[in-house]
Amino acid sequence: MQDNGMMAEERALALLSQGDAAGALAIAQAALDRQPDDAPSMHAMACIARQTGRNDLAVAWAGRAVQTAPEPHFHITLGLALLAEGHAEPARAALNVAVLQTPDDPRAHLAIAEALETSGRPGDAETAIRNAIRLRPLESGYRLVLGQFLYRQGRIDEALSALHEAVSLAPEHDIASRQMLAVFLDMSGRLRDAEPWFAAVRALLPDDPAAMANHGAVLFRLGRPDEAYPLLVRSAELAPAAAETWNNLGLVQMNLGYLEDASSSFSRSVSLAPDRPGIAVNQGTLLAETGDFTAASGRYLHVMASAPGTADAVRAEFNLATVRLSEGNFSEAWPLFEARRGLTSVPPSFPFPEWDGRETGGRLVIYAEQGLGDFLHFLRYVPEAARLLPVALLVPPPLLRLVRDLCAPGWPGDIVILPAGSVNFPEDCTCSVPLLSLPYRLGVSAPEPFILPGMLPRSPLPCREDRDVKAGVFWSGNPDFQFDRRRSLPERYPGDILRVPGIRFTSLQPGRKLPGMDPLPEGDMLTTAQKIIGLDLVITVDSAVAHLAAMTGCPVWLLNRYGGDWRWCEGSTGTDGKSLWYPDVTIFRQTERNDPETAWDGPVRAVIRALEAL
Repeated sequence: MQDNGMMAEERALALLSQGDAAGALAIAQAALDRQPDDAPSMHAMACIARQTGRNDLAVAWAGRAVQTAPEPHFHITLGLALLAEGHAEPARAALNVAVLQTPDDPRAHLAIAEALETSGRPGDAETAIRNAIRLRPLESGYRLVLGQFLYRQGRIDEALSALHEAVSLAPEHDIASRQMLAVFLDMSGRLRDAEPWFAAVRALLPDDPAAMANHGAVLFRLGRPDEAYPLLVRSAELAPAAAETWNNLGLVQMNLGYLEDASSSFSRSVSLAPDRPGIAVNQGTLLAETGDFTAASGRYLHVMASAPGTADAVRAEFNLATVRLSEGNFSEAWPLFEARRGLTSVPPSFPFPEWDGRETGGRLVIYAEQGLGDFLHFLRYVPEAARLLPVALLVPPPLLRLVRDLCAPGWPGDIVILPAGSVNFPEDCTCSVPLLSLPYRLGVSAPEPFILPGMLPRSPLPCREDRDVKAGVFWSGNPDFQFDRRRSLPERYPGDILRVPGIRFTSLQPGRKLPGMDPLPEGDMLTTAQKIIGLDLVITVDSAVAHLAAMTGCPVWLLNRYGGDWRWCEGSTGTDGKSLWYPDVTIFRQTERNDPETAWDGPVRAVIRALEAL
C-alpha cells in the first residue's frame, strides 16, 4: 500500500525508530482504516505496541499479520513479543519459522538465541549468536550481543574478549561499543582497565553530563578524587536534576575534606531521590564524620527499616555500629558490628562451625579481617579467648613474626600461630570466628587498655637533658583507604615538625624519608616494632603504626582528622585527652570542618609546641 510514494509500514517504522510512537501510530492506523487487511500495517502496529510496552497487543497484531501474509520478519516480531509475555516455547517456534525461511538473516538468529537462552538452552543460544556473527563478521553489534550473552553465562574473560573485538570493528566515533566495554570491565572488577574507556566515551561526548559523571565516579573509586572533582561539578551544573551525580560529588567532597560542600551536595541528592537508601547512608556517613551522631543514627535506622535485607541496609547497620562505638555504647555496638561481614565480597570459608563464645571440646580458629591496624587493635582479645579454649590464630604475613616473637610468648593458654591462608589446621580445631567478632562473642562492654606482654608503659614522657629526644614520624597512610586524603599529612606538615631542634627524627614509613630523618630499616612489622621500642616518642596519623607503637608502651601523639575513626572519638577518650584503648596515646584533633588546606595547622602547631616543651 503506497502512501505518498512510501509504504505506510516503512514510514511508521522510521518514525518509531526516531522515538515518535504517536506519529507512527497515526500512519499505521490510517493505513488500516483504508485497508483493514493490510499485513505490513498490522506488523507496524505490533512494533509500536512492543516499543510502548504493550507486548500483549503486539502478539495480537503480529499474529494477525502472520495469518494474513507470513513474512519472516513478522514471525520475528511475533516471537519476541511472545517471549516478552513469558511464552518461551511458542516464541521459539515462531522464531524457528523465521530462521528456516531466511537462514541468511542474522536478525532471525539473534532473536531465536534470546528464546533459546530463556528456555534454558545456552549452548544452542550461543550457536545461534555465532551464526549471526558468521553472516555479518565485520559488524560490531553482533559481537556486543555475544559479549553480553557470555557475561550472563559467567564466562567473563570470553565476554570481555568479544567486547574488545566489537570495539576494534566499530568506527572510531562509535560510542555504544566503548560504553559497553567500559561498563562490563567495571562490573567485572577491572576498574583500572575500565577507566580509559570511560575517558574515551567522555572524549567522544565532551559536553555530555552523563559521560562526565560516569568518568568522574570511576576516577573517585580509583582513588583519584582531584581528577574526579571538576568532572562531577561540571556534570552537576549541566544536569542539576541527576541525583546520583550529586551523591558522587558529595562523596568526593567528603574525601577531599570539603565537608560543608559535601553536606549541600548530599542534601541536594536526597531532595531529588528521597527514596534512594544508598544516598541516605552516604549522607549519614557525613553526619557521623561531622559529629552529628543523632542525625546519622536516624538516617541509618530509617534505611534499616525501609530497605531490610538490602546491601544498603547492611551498610547502614554497620555504620550505626561505628556511631555507637564512637559514642562509647559498646554493648549495643558489638552486635551491630557483625554487619560488616555482609560487606565483604568473598567472606572466608572454614570447615568449622561459628564459635558462640562458650567453652568447647576443641580448638578455636581465629582469622584476620580488614587492615593491619584492625588486626593489631583487636589482638587484645585473643588471650581472653585462649583462657576459654585452645586457639589457632591466623596472622597476616607482615605481622607473622611480630605476633610469634613479641605477642604469643607472653600469652596464657594454648595458642598456635599460623600464617593467614593456611589450610593445615591442627587436628583438634572444631570452631572458627573472625578476630573482629571476639568482643561480641566475649561480651565485652568497655575499652580494655592493651600493651604487649613484657612491655612497660613509658608515660609520662621524660624531658631529655642528656641527649636528643628520639622521635619516629609516620605521616601517610594507605592511599586505598577512602578517607586517606583527610587522614594523611601533606609533606609540608612533617617538614615543619622536623625543624624543631633537639629531636632526632626517624621515618616510620617503609622506603620513605624526608630530609633530616633517619630511614626505617627494611623488614616487616617486627622490624618496625623493634625500632619503635628504642624511641622516646612516636608521632603518627591514624594508621597501623599508631596501634603498633601504642602496643609497645611507647608514648604516641596521634594526629587525628576531623571526625575520625571511632577508636579515637570521645567515647574512647578519657578526660585527660588520652585513649582508653592504650596506656599512653595522646590525641591532637583537627578543629576545622571545611578548609582542608589549613585543617592540619592547629594540631601540627600543638605538636610542635609540645615537642619544644621537651
